[in-house]
Amino acid sequence: MGVLNGIAAVLPIMKKQQSGHIISTDSVAEHVVYPGSAVYSGTKFTVRGFYGGIAPGRKRK
Repeated sequence: MGVLNGIAAVLPIMKKQQSGHIISTDSVAEHVVYPGSAVYSGTKFTVRGFYGGIAPGRKRK
């Protein structure tokens, strides 16, 4: 929820300015799932997918 709360906090300012950048980090757990870490890995993958959906012109690797 931290990523979503952070975006919600800055989005009105970015819209008013008509510009801005949001930077966040994720984890290698997005790419490698270890036994017992499926939920954690899923949340990290969700962050990347979410940013891909809201960032116009962002190129995915």
